[in-house]
Amino acid sequence: MTKIISFVGKSKTGKTVLIERLIPLFIKEGYTVGTIKHTVHEIAFPEGKKDTTRHFKAGASITTILSSDSFLSMGILDNINLTVEKLIDLYTKLGIDIIFIEGFKSKPFPKVIVANSKEDLDMIPKVGKIICIVSKEKLVDNIPCYSPDKLSEIAECIEREIKNNPSVNY
Repeated sequence: MTKIISFVGKSKTGKTVLIERLIPLFIKEGYTVGTIKHTVHEIAFPEGKKDTTRHFKAGASITTILSSDSFLSMGILDNINLTVEKLIDLYTKLGIDIIFIEGFKSKPFPKVIVANSKEDLDMIPKVGKIICIVSKEKLVDNIPCYSPDKLSEIAECIEREIKNNPSVNY
């Protein structure tokens, strides 16, 4: 069963860096890891004359380039009703053990909050289940807090949640 952990926080708090640093730790423990990142910005698609870019520019709703050991997909959602849940279903079918999601704070996935200050915690009442807070200073007393450089402790906290809490299952 695929496990879902969402990393939320304001822009420039270190969410991407934290996920980037946690991935190798979970791979070392034997997990296959996937990520999904939410953005409010327009996505830039590759330019050029490669076949998949040409397919895309010709109007394909989605195009994928696939080799024996990797793939890359791109698409436009005007013609596709793609949701984070559908992506999770796809990742699950591909055999991904754990998905780190950056963003989607309103979704019901357990959260790691990444914050720089107490002001960054104004989202707490809205995000649901909180696993821990990652911040350079302890910001609250009632939620486990870890410094960003305590990666193994953060990973252990997430892994405990994965093993003991069915709400991370998808």
